[in-house]
Formats: sequence, structure tokens, C-alpha cells
Amino acid sequence: MEPYQALNAVYQPIYEYTKLFLIELKAWGYEYTWQFFNNHSVRKNNGWITAYYPIPVISVKNVCDIGLDIDRTFIECKIKREEAIKFDWTVFLNNSFEVYGVKEYLTDFYNASLSLEALAQNISRSNEQEIAIAFEFGYLEEKSTLLKFIKKLSNLPIYP
Repeated sequence: MEPYQALNAVYQPIYEYTKLFLIELKAWGYEYTWQFFNNHSVRKNNGWITAYYPIPVISVKNVCDIGLDIDRTFIECKIKREEAIKFDWTVFLNNSFEVYGVKEYLTDFYNASLSLEALAQNISRSNEQEIAIAFEFGYLEEKSTLLKFIKKLSNLPIYP
């Protein structure tokens, strides 16, 4: 198989999904921009690797960023430190998510191996002014699931 054929086999479904998802976002009344980004970090086996390949990232105005990776979909947003300390994180208990620093993005305040009860304390001990939140979804997740989640986020004190 030629290299371009191998890459097209990976990227064509992602690109076609992205185009359809953008139509749905517009129908739900969201404003957005999108482009391809590379050099994102991916957690693998308790460590991090740099993904040099580009993926589509959709920025939903005033809400979040959505990344369509080669094996998963993720949503990222931020919250101000003061809001994060008093935030009711249990609102996300039904979701797979991580909370980490914006400047020190490899510093986890919460992930599945850490205590949700210690999250506010972990944030208050840090020097971060903004806190990042990442939500994990399946590869090319059902569009309606993502749209409902974006609607949920749009009612919270978060931003992209």
C-alpha cells in the first residue's frame, strides 16, 4: 500500500465525520472554527507521547474544543482557578475526564486513579490560574452524544 493510501484510510473517515458534525453543530446554533493541529500529547501506559500527526480540532465559540483523533474523540475546556476550587465536579461523574494545569499540563489534579474529593485541594495548592478539563469519548463518537454534552458544558462556567 502506498503511504498516501494508508494515510487516506486513516483520515478519510475522520474528515467525512468532521464535515457531518459541523453541519450538526450549525443546526444546533453553535458558532465554530476548525483546523488541523499536530503536536498534541497522548497518554500511553502511564506516560506521555507526542503525536506529530495532525488531527481536526473544532473550537465551539465560548464553550470547548473538540479533537477528532485517530482512535478517540476528546473535548477540552478551561475553568478559572477560583471557579474550579468551588465547582461541583460530581456533575461529571458519568463521564471519563481528567483535570490538569494549563501551564503545567502534565500535572494531573484529577484522573481515574486520583480522588475526586481531593480535586479542589489539589487545585488550591497549585499556582495555576486556569485549569484544563479533558473529556474522553470513543472514536468518531455518536454525534448526538457530543452535541448533548456540548449543550451541558455551555451552561457551566467554562470556556475553550
